Amino acid sequence: MIVEKYSAKERQDILRRDLKEYESTIEDLTEEERKNLREWLKSGESPFDNPYIMHKDRGEVMDYITAIRITEEMRRNPTDYGIGVELVEQDKYF
Repeated sequence: MIVEKYSAKERQDILRRDLKEYESTIEDLTEEERKNLREWLKSGESPFDNPYIMHKDRGEVMDYITAIRITEEMRRNPTDYGIGVELVEQDKYF
């Protein structure tokens, strides 16, 4: 979340700039992903962060769309990721 040292207008401007920059880097962004991303930003979060606190191999925070896509793939194919199907069915893993 953007630090509260900025005014509401400054935060909005920062998020708008970040959104424009971020969307330009994702070629195959679906309308549903775009909608979810904008909702994420409306809550004051950055597109360069994610709700699952997922990180890349080097420890960097994973961006929103990449984390969402990986999470959805894990839901569709849990055993490919070593997740027990019973946990997914009970919605305990996600």
